[in-house]
Amino acid sequence: MERECNLLQAHEEEIRPVAPFDLIATVLKPSHFPSPNVQLVEGTWHQALDWQGLPLGITLRAAGPVDDPLVRVAVYAPAGSGVASLTELLAEIVHRYGMATDLRPFYDRFDSDEVLGPVLRRWRGMKVSTSASLYEFLVTTVLLQNATIRRTVQMTDNLMTRYGHTVTLAGRRMKALGHPARVAQAGEDDLRALKLGYRARTILRLTSSFAEGEVNEAELRRLDTDSLRERLLRLYGIGPASVGYLVFEVFHGYDTFDHVSPWEQKIFSRILFGESLVPATRIIETVNCRWQGWGMLAAHYLFEDLFWQRRQGCGPAWLDELIRL
Repeated sequence: MERECNLLQAHEEEIRPVAPFDLIATVLKPSHFPSPNVQLVEGTWHQALDWQGLPLGITLRAAGPVDDPLVRVAVYAPAGSGVASLTELLAEIVHRYGMATDLRPFYDRFDSDEVLGPVLRRWRGMKVSTSASLYEFLVTTVLLQNATIRRTVQMTDNLMTRYGHTVTLAGRRMKALGHPARVAQAGEDDLRALKLGYRARTILRLTSSFAEGEVNEAELRRLDTDSLRERLLRLYGIGPASVGYLVFEVFHGYDTFDHVSPWEQKIFSRILFGESLVPATRIIETVNCRWQGWGMLAAHYLFEDLFWQRRQGCGPAWLDELIRL
């Protein structure tokens, strides 16, 4: 398959997410750095991806209100290519974008909370989501290590250009990371040539684990949280901080907020205490005590609400000073 190709619409399906569901608030996370594989265009979400070694594209469009949601999904493929395991692909979309998650108990419990309640009402139907597979998410966590957001964006683009797919999807030129088997063929020097630095070795080791079948994402989804954390910590170059993000965004574990990075520490200090910097332990204890059982999800809502304010032009000045893109 050519690395650059035009994708044509092959299927159109409908998905009914568990209500309430807000598509835009779910797919677009303003706190995340921009990626070449996703775009929001006039209310339609475009995503390029590798599906079992084949370059595909999907578009998601809301066709119903938040309380009676319906999502129209269009699947795009290279001319002459069939889309294998379409049912499996749709199930993957449901999982990645949290469409089967029922957040009503969370809303009911904290609707009257003076800090979280107004945020929940503003973003009712916002689900936790990621456009990435476990493999893609792991690669991103490695590229984020000791790097500015600007450099992470550059490294991601370099990796997708060299070892991924470049596609035209509904008139949009986009990129996606290739199948692990393709990336595994690279040598460490090849990856270092993409300006990945020491991260090249870690990515190569992780990629080999997936290419050789040592890591099975579907199997990991069936584990309880403690077992999942233990298995993820076995992965080369992945520490407790990365595991926390993986459990939350990739596997939808919403309960415990157990890590805050130095960058996030500054933001939560402002949100929760109105101070420039408070100890990370105080932030973690406050979140888990106040929103017990839902700490990570509560933190996510507060964080994304702040970045949505910035996207809409009304964010605080101190936030711009913390963002380097």
